[in-house]
Amino acid sequence: MKFQCDRQTLSDILNNVSRGVSAKSNVPVLEGLLLTLKNGILTVTAYDLELGIRASFPVRMESEGEIILPGRLFTEMVRRFEGETVLFEADEKFTVNIRCGDSLFDVIGMDANDYPQLPEISDYQTFAIDKVTFSSMVRQTLFAVAKDESRPVHKGSKITLGNGEIEIASVDGYRLALRREKMDSDGDASFIVPGKTLAEVQKLIAGDEEGQIGISLARKYIVFSVDGYTFISRLLEGEFLNYKETISFEGKVTVQVNARKVIDCLERAGLLIRSNVKSYIICKIEEDAISFHCRTALGKFYDRIPAAVTGEGLSIGFDISYLLDALRNSETDELRFEIVGPLSPMKIVPVKGDSFLFIVTPVRIKGEFSV
Repeated sequence: MKFQCDRQTLSDILNNVSRGVSAKSNVPVLEGLLLTLKNGILTVTAYDLELGIRASFPVRMESEGEIILPGRLFTEMVRRFEGETVLFEADEKFTVNIRCGDSLFDVIGMDANDYPQLPEISDYQTFAIDKVTFSSMVRQTLFAVAKDESRPVHKGSKITLGNGEIEIASVDGYRLALRREKMDSDGDASFIVPGKTLAEVQKLIAGDEEGQIGISLARKYIVFSVDGYTFISRLLEGEFLNYKETISFEGKVTVQVNARKVIDCLERAGLLIRSNVKSYIICKIEEDAISFHCRTALGKFYDRIPAAVTGEGLSIGFDISYLLDALRNSETDELRFEIVGPLSPMKIVPVKGDSFLFIVTPVRIKGEFSV
């Protein structure tokens, strides 16, 4: 196997594909990248048995072949080269010679036959969605994906296609994030994609120029195709929360506020809250304002911002990090809080439109305090 290629092109592809390399595995090949060279096209593949990432690009080929190289090592090696052209040669004993400028590495690879095959996808539905829109939808819902293993199905986001819309929902037992957009599609589908997969796809397309991302959906797998990259992921199975019931309530108290002012206020309060200690913020709804209180081992905090309030005043407590996550991902200037009571979930929606909806579950307040 022997070829030459542009160092920067190879480095960019390795940086993106290596995200699918297993960080720590008892199977050494899963920590490697599979390089396949055929007909002048080099294909780089990473696969940790859950998520596979693959990309191809043309090189100046002298002889074809396949080999596995340590993923992190090869990626860092190419990134740190100073020359413009990489010269790559591997022999039948898997010894690899890699040159760039005045730098030279000799490394030991592994037999490509030991690498697991990516799933073969057949009998699938296909869809396409604007990259910028999909990136925004994932970003606004990913924070609410569950982190623990108690409900594995909630470690992913549920994507629903139908009636000319796409909807993404994430829940973790304490909060819910829902985002919907119009979409040109005749098909209907509902599936659950691991949060890890969506995070990697979103990283690749975040801030990118306009274009389409292709989605191919099979019974157990999903394929995302964008800008020459292919992501193949196993779908999650199980019963996802029936969030339609969760979001159906109407608030007895509504509060219209400026999102940036609330975020700034909570970030000030956060100066007294240590990340390793569960602390809550008390939100007191008043006639024309909302005030925020917290008390920790470091001291006490109070602040007040104007708000348009309808309904009777009340006090409600939240985990400050959960509330901040929702507000930071609102991406709008004006928000409306809808509250039923001090122990009921709070709904956060935009003042105009219905593109997103967040729900945050309150905590029980142990007692008021004066400042």
